[in-house]
Amino acid sequence: MNAFAKPSGLRLIVLTVLLVSAGCVLVFGAFLVRRAQREARRSNAYGRLCQMRLALQNYEQQYGALPPVCLRDNEGKPIHSWRALILPYLDFESIKRLDLSQSWNSDYNRKVIDSIPVGEWTWFARDRPLDQSPARTHILALLGPSSIWDVTTGLPKGRTHERANTILLISVPESSIEPLQPSDITEDELCKMVEDGHEILFIMADAPNGYGIVTIEGGALAFHNW
Repeated sequence: MNAFAKPSGLRLIVLTVLLVSAGCVLVFGAFLVRRAQREARRSNAYGRLCQMRLALQNYEQQYGALPPVCLRDNEGKPIHSWRALILPYLDFESIKRLDLSQSWNSDYNRKVIDSIPVGEWTWFARDRPLDQSPARTHILALLGPSSIWDVTTGLPKGRTHERANTILLISVPESSIEPLQPSDITEDELCKMVEDGHEILFIMADAPNGYGIVTIEGGALAFHNW
């Protein structure tokens, strides 16, 4: 028999089925790997949000209220983010070198910030160690009706256990904001990010399972628990 003879119709069908099946297995396997990677990234991001919520709650326990969304000087100018005020609750040793009476980007504080290894700011990362210098924060306070902070005064509307289902923090995949910079995100800005296809995660003030993903429904923000 000629070893190079064309396969019979049945053999051709079987070969085709095997090739298609192998292709499906590869595609499905790649899908499962991507899904597992995505879930791992989300789990990491939620872990960071939980750590930040705990730090805020520890601050609240000591001072009786959450920190204001930003620290202001005597003239009312924002000089530090709420993130600067909770650094002691994150065991952030470099807080001792910062001068909170000066603006976050004063000459003195800028030198201190620039001397801190970027990896030490990983508390504020989303799902991986930070490698961009200067560091950026992916964890932001939401400013708007859904937030625990009053959008006008920047003060908390109540304690976390009183506002358990209010949005406390969100996690964004991209940010140009430095951790100590007194800047966060409005609901309009958040809507734009969601519309642009970015995956935005959130955590509530005190609800046990109060975390999930942000979507838009009927033109408005929607917070879906997982």
